[in-house]
Amino acid sequence: MYVGAAGYIYGAQGVWQAEEVSALDLAGSTMVPMVKDLLLSLGWPALVPDACVEVQQNSSWQAPALDYPWGGSHSAVLRYTYAPRCLIDAGHTITIYVPAGNEGKTIRAVMLQNLEYVARWFDPRDGTFHDIAGGTPVNQDHDDSYQLPDRPSPSNDDWVVVLTAQ
Repeated sequence: MYVGAAGYIYGAQGVWQAEEVSALDLAGSTMVPMVKDLLLSLGWPALVPDACVEVQQNSSWQAPALDYPWGGSHSAVLRYTYAPRCLIDAGHTITIYVPAGNEGKTIRAVMLQNLEYVARWFDPRDGTFHDIAGGTPVNQDHDDSYQLPDRPSPSNDDWVVVLTAQ
């Protein structure tokens, strides 16, 4: 996964060649400033992509692939596209992006370094945070993994969970 570079723009069909300026009014374009503010508040660009998230597949846990499947099958590309992604900052804040298409999937944060975390969902549609577990720290049993609860409504849209070490 590649994170950060100059020149990123919101990419709706038609915007690339500035053919369809009205595409800038699509819902996704309003999320860009909110996600930027979130990433800056978390200390970007010091955030590092990490394999600190797993998805339950049948009866086993698997880390999502970090490398884009060039030349792969359509289903491999879709699995990559919809796979949750994780960023960390020296292990004290874990940020997990859960893209649309993950409704009903069981996802967990791993490699929690025996720390307790306050967990919050971030809604990229309006820039608000929603406490998980009422703000009570998670991973109190220090087992180094934390199963994410169901996403708030709309549960099949993009969400971000932020785990902040206590």
